[in-house]
Formats: sequence, C-alpha cells, structure tokens
Amino acid sequence: MLVCDFDSFRTGRDWYMTWRQMKAMADGGLEIGNHSAGHSSGLNAMLTMEDELAANHVPKPTTIAWALGSVNVDGYPGLVEHGYNFARGSYNRPYRPKVDHPFDIPSMASYNLPDFVKMVRQAVSGRIVVICYDDVPDMKHPPCSVESTVFKEMMQYLKDNNHKVIALRDLAEFVDPAKAAKLPATAKEFKESAPVVLAEEVKPYASPGNTAVSTVTVVKGSQPTAFTWGDAVVGNWSDASRWSNNLATGSFPAGAGQPNNMLSYSQRGSCAIKIDPNSEFLLNQFILGEGCGGMTLGGNSPAVSPAAAARYAYTMAGDDCNLHNNEGLPASPFRTDDW
Repeated sequence: MLVCDFDSFRTGRDWYMTWRQMKAMADGGLEIGNHSAGHSSGLNAMLTMEDELAANHVPKPTTIAWALGSVNVDGYPGLVEHGYNFARGSYNRPYRPKVDHPFDIPSMASYNLPDFVKMVRQAVSGRIVVICYDDVPDMKHPPCSVESTVFKEMMQYLKDNNHKVIALRDLAEFVDPAKAAKLPATAKEFKESAPVVLAEEVKPYASPGNTAVSTVTVVKGSQPTAFTWGDAVVGNWSDASRWSNNLATGSFPAGAGQPNNMLSYSQRGSCAIKIDPNSEFLLNQFILGEGCGGMTLGGNSPAVSPAAAARYAYTMAGDDCNLHNNEGLPASPFRTDDW
C-alpha cells in the first residue's frame, strides 16, 4: 500500500485510513510505501511523506510510486542516499529487470478480469508484471475503482494458476537494487522483437456470457468524526455554530471523544477556544493547517491517546510555528520521542 498526503487525506475520514490503521497493517506485515506529500514527484515531497510516516510509527518505506507517473530522474541519487530501492512508474507493460531502471519500474492497471488475465500471463521469460490498484473499491474516484468482487476473482485466478505475488519491496529478493541502479533510464517506448508467448494456465479463465453490474451504496456513520473550527474568532468549545463536520450536522465535538476523531483549524487568522465541558477529549489527529494563524486552547486541553509521542514543527524549519500559549508566546519546535 502506498500512502499520499493529498487533497482531503487529513479530513476525509469517510474515505481514507487513519495513521493508526496504517500502522496496524504495517505491524501485520503489509508494505507501506511512499506516494509523496502533496501528490508531487519532488524528492522533498517524498522525504516529507517519510517524516509523516515516521511520526506515526509506520516503518520507513523503501519504495515509492511516482505521482501521476511523472518520474523525477534527477531525484534518483537522493532516493539511493535515503535508502530507497524501487519506484513504480507507468508505461502499461511488464518490468524487465535487466533493462528497466529500478526507479522507473513499468506497471499496469486493470479494472476487469479479462484484461487482468492478459496482463499477468505476460509474466514469462524473466518479466515481472507489476499491478497497480487505486482502491478496492475507490468510491471517491470511480474511474480508478475496482469492485471488491472483481478483485477477489483476480486474486483467485492468481492462486489457481500458481502465480507468486509479492510486495514491491520484496523485489530485492530477486533484483539487486545496487546493480540495477546503474542501468540507463527506462525507455518510454519499447517493442518486443518477437511475439510474446504468454504463460500457460493451470486453470484457464473462461469469459462469462454476460457482464455483471454492481451498485455501491455509501453508508455513513451516525456520528461525525472530523470537526473543523470555522473562523478566526474567540469562542466556546460547545458552541456548535463555530464548528463544521464531515456529516454537515450542527454539533460540537461532544463527550469524551473517540479514537477516530479529528480536529482541525486552517484559517489565516488566529483563534482562541475555551474548552468549557470540564473533561478530557480523546482524538486521533489535531491539525493546524499550513499557513493558519494559530490556535489558543484554554481550559482542559484535548488528550491524544495512546500518547506515544508528540511533535511540533519537528523538521526544525521554524517557518510555520503557529502554536501559542494564553500569553501569546510562541512555542519552540519540540519532540518527545527520539526515533
């Protein structure tokens, strides 16, 4: 799985996974790769995403996916320096490890079973087929979506025909990243010198006589999870008119909070909030948007649980330090961890 901090990633909890969920998947053995901060192909965007993953206890990635297939050849030396081994490009053809550069690995995308079968059967004669999925299903970006039933059929086909499926990072078992990094840049155009003989099928795919149509229904939770303080004004925590949320209901972050709650503020001006309900508040993320004027919290402060670590302006750049106390004094960059 490749992670990108872009668009409504921080606020769209109806659509995107939380850091806690990603960490749990990494702990379970799934690869978490780097797809940049801001959906950009610059090296700094990759390193920023790497910092975000580290801040949330997700292991350091060793693979990336170029945003929109826009390969940054000038960034190759920086990727090597920071411990990256492979990067996925596009091209819609198999990867040839002895020819294609490991930081521009050709990949394919398929949204139906017949095309998928044609693609994976090209994994012959030393070729590796790299398949890209946006989401299963991707209800926010329907053109990139693969239905869950279709995905299961794809995986069953791989199993029935004895295909070996690995994560991108695990290419290192078959391809020496250091040697491969000396290859010339991947050619944009490539034509086989002879017709490709497709892999034999143990259990051949039989095309059905009709096409199934699936309907996806979005089921929203009954309680809002993402709350945004709307204006650069002084106000009380319990004033519902000051908040907006992901369900478009008029409410404030009530009760003791939930592990998937998110609070955010991104206005240019500053604001001060008095937390008048006399209790702590459990949340997943507390976000001060880029360029915001800062937030001052009075009363009981929200509690993040489990509180494994806290960081503020931890890249030490100091350009967007917008956290202040009640006297208006700015907080210095800090971190409570050492990893």
